[in-house]
Amino acid sequence: MKKTLLIILVIFIGAISINAQDNDKVNYAQYNHIGGYLHYVLNNHLADFSTLPGCLSCNPGFTSGFGNGFAVGGLFDFPLNDKNLFLGVRLGYTMRNANLTTEEKIGNGIDKGITAPGVTSIMVEHRLDSKVGSIDLEPQLIYNFYDNFNATLGVKGAYLITKLFSQKESIISPTNLVFDDTKTLDRNIYAEQEIPDVKSFLTFLTIGLSYNFRLESGLSIAPEVRYEFPLYSMSSVSWRPAAFNLGVAIKFPLIPSVKPVYDSTMYLRDTNEIFVEGSSSERIYLKTKDENLTTLEFDDYKVNRKVINELYVREIPVAISKPDAKITVRGVDLLGNYTAMPQLVIEEIETEETFPLLPQIFFENNSSDLTKTRINLLRSEQSSSFDEQKINWNTLSIYYEILNIVGKRMKENPRANLTITGCNNNIGAEANNLSLSKQRAEVVKEYLHNVWNISNNRLITVNRNLPAKQANNTKQEGIEENRRVELSSTNPEILKPIKLMDIQRTANPPIVRLYPNIQSKNNIDSWNVNISQSGTKLREFNGSGTPDSIDWVVETNPIPREEVPVNIALQVTDNNNQIGVGNTEVRISQKTIKKKKIEMLGDKKIERFSLILFDYDKNNVTSEQNIAIKQMKERIQSNSTITITGYADRTGEAEYNRELSLVRAKNVATALGLSEGKAKIIGAGSDVKLWDNDLPEGRSYSRTVKIIIETPIK
Repeated sequence: MKKTLLIILVIFIGAISINAQDNDKVNYAQYNHIGGYLHYVLNNHLADFSTLPGCLSCNPGFTSGFGNGFAVGGLFDFPLNDKNLFLGVRLGYTMRNANLTTEEKIGNGIDKGITAPGVTSIMVEHRLDSKVGSIDLEPQLIYNFYDNFNATLGVKGAYLITKLFSQKESIISPTNLVFDDTKTLDRNIYAEQEIPDVKSFLTFLTIGLSYNFRLESGLSIAPEVRYEFPLYSMSSVSWRPAAFNLGVAIKFPLIPSVKPVYDSTMYLRDTNEIFVEGSSSERIYLKTKDENLTTLEFDDYKVNRKVINELYVREIPVAISKPDAKITVRGVDLLGNYTAMPQLVIEEIETEETFPLLPQIFFENNSSDLTKTRINLLRSEQSSSFDEQKINWNTLSIYYEILNIVGKRMKENPRANLTITGCNNNIGAEANNLSLSKQRAEVVKEYLHNVWNISNNRLITVNRNLPAKQANNTKQEGIEENRRVELSSTNPEILKPIKLMDIQRTANPPIVRLYPNIQSKNNIDSWNVNISQSGTKLREFNGSGTPDSIDWVVETNPIPREEVPVNIALQVTDNNNQIGVGNTEVRISQKTIKKKKIEMLGDKKIERFSLILFDYDKNNVTSEQNIAIKQMKERIQSNSTITITGYADRTGEAEYNRELSLVRAKNVATALGLSEGKAKIIGAGSDVKLWDNDLPEGRSYSRTVKIIIETPIK
């Protein structure tokens, strides 16, 4: 033990005497370390037993004992960060010997087996010497809390390879007496026997402090003090081998070999030549510059290669030139055919269209909330300004005003009554839900009463499950259409179709295609086309680069309204900000209704009618259509051209829908009393979807026949 202390002392003094310092250029804490340690160990065995199992002893009980030992082994530390936290692992050997002694005063020698008649005071020493050695494995956390001071916390696992004990009981006074059974001063002698019931593996909690002396070479000498506390006894009796360690650790940094690094710079230069109009002298300048850094690794060295890309521009002066811009025009009909363009003819045609009403309001599933429908709802103060002639010329826009149209007509016809029939789709939550049907009818009645001030006794509510003329309730589309409210009245004025009249202005040709022709030495940055008549702008087009062609859709407002030429001006700007201009004119002929009457030119009137209310998968013309049929008959003249087109919604196969729509169109022709060949009859089916077929009202309006009557006017 003295040699161990001497070695530790020499290393400690040497560490202090050497000029140890932290190397400012190298952070050794970032590297793994390998090394060893040597400790003097002061063993402190904590006990609470009188005898070991199977051993004879008159001992009253051991409490503690000390012994000298040493610990030696290797270590490996690696950083958890680059500053103050490390994980260490140690593997080594520890001698854990200790001596347990206790003294006992014997009052009656004879009773204690001592041949000493009359002696009443004898001192006896009980002694147990342990020889314990272990192979240790210890993971530990190392924390550098101040300067080079470190604190450690670890858990050590010790495998006992030596686990012997020696025991005896000796008379220490008076020395002239002996034990009766051995006739000597000693008895109960056991020499180097294995500790009974000994455990082969022990666990210790370790704490410690150390200080690092770092040499210039990176070698670290660390004096350290540690305490090991056993977590449980090493035998079946209470016997714990604690230890206090004082020693030193030597650690070598494992610095990876570093390849020498060389720097290399490469320049890649390129020059673009451009011609600059109006410049007086040539010049070269750097336009762009970028750097790319890459690292190339070889067997013995690395190269940091920097590649610098430089793009220079060389400006060569040339004389200024402006772009040459021209523009030509051609007419295009609706089929895409080119037409001659001697002039553009704008013609006024009187147009009348009749829009039947769909007297149905569709609700969400299991709902009677009118605000969640797509119907346009007014406040009572807005009803006085409602005018059905100001509704957008669009079938669905008219439908969404159905309650306001009916409300206004009910006010204008005070003797008319309205029947409001609430229905459900009779599936799921709506199955046999007459209460829901009633609620749907009531909310419609409430709206007409509150907003349009229609008396309740004129509003008759009825409720039922499926509608009388139900849609296909086995398909989702039909299910949506059957959850509705139906409106009906014996007064035909309430639900009669809406008739809208307008004067449409058509153009021949309908499209004027513009062809810019641009010649320029430089790139074209932007272009602009302005179409105007008498200083009033009709259209403006613009863009970048050079366009191939531009389409002017003439019939989109604003339309030329005078018989003066339309001016078409093209302006282009190149990348030198030079401007080129080209112009052309288009002659205009206006065929207004007034002019056609004065000049006795041929004119025509176009009337359009739509018949809806074709029930799902039906083709018959119902009695509800009689008023519209009568109106159309009155419009048909002997010289009228009539086109009747039938349509269907998306439900069903396409071929079936075409046949169904054709039959619908033929039945309408029959109802109009038209002889064969008098009308052009078309079955469009569902190939042409007039309205949004995702909506129940869109599908209902698609089950229609459209009639166009064109009548020449002399």
